[in-house]
Amino acid sequence: MSKILIVEDNLDFLTVMEKRLTEHGYQVIAALDSFRATELAHSEKPDVIVLDLKVPGGGGLNVLKNLKMSLHTKDIPVIVSTAMRDDGHKQLVLKEQPNAYLEKPYSSEDLIKTIEKVILN
Repeated sequence: MSKILIVEDNLDFLTVMEKRLTEHGYQVIAALDSFRATELAHSEKPDVIVLDLKVPGGGGLNVLKNLKMSLHTKDIPVIVSTAMRDDGHKQLVLKEQPNAYLEKPYSSEDLIKTIEKVILN
């Protein structure tokens, strides 16, 4: 069973994602802010991280940078999840080399397909 860390501050969206992923056989852990996200990435060693960019405590972009700089978390695949549609911001995020980039709104099926693709690579 793959372990997925969801970093999301929208509780409704988090609840839906958690339910869908659990139904598909994933173990889900969740963080509502940047600090908890970094802590759980190090302690739980998830197979994939789904990272919202607009989380409190410094934001998802800082989490992504910190994860990629750490020897303990640099190899964990990260799927960036964002409602921000600004091309300049997208390029800034892609420069940090996430494994996938999903623009909200997306379906749970799109998320599951992306997770499966990232896990297989």
